[in-house]
Amino acid sequence: MPELPDLQAFSHNLQKILAGKTVKKIEVPNPKKLNVSVHELNEVLSGQKLEKVYREGKELHIKFSKGDVLGLHLMLHGKLFSFDTKNENKYSIIELHFDDGSGLVLTDFQGIATPTLNPEKRMSPTRLMPMPSI
Repeated sequence: MPELPDLQAFSHNLQKILAGKTVKKIEVPNPKKLNVSVHELNEVLSGQKLEKVYREGKELHIKFSKGDVLGLHLMLHGKLFSFDTKNENKYSIIELHFDDGSGLVLTDFQGIATPTLNPEKRMSPTRLMPMPSI
């Protein structure tokens, strides 16, 4: 599983190469992990411009121009690859195709990496609990 510093680096690098690109279509060869239908995912995200890629906890979040977010949880063996025109990677979970012909794919040979449209905001602790005295 990628550690938090890895996810932070991934988000920084993806932000550089993907910001400003517009989604042409999304393919989901493995839709069982998706929280909405593939049709709904395309309805919501197609035509939107990618604004920001950032880390939120153990997930990467991709924010789009209308405020929608695609969360990607890589789980243990999820990997992200960019591609030109056609994805040649095996074990694809979700593919984002952009209008300039480029794309991004999330793969996982175990099939457990999870894409989520508009993931729920998670509560974070407001303070750390004090350690008990020994």
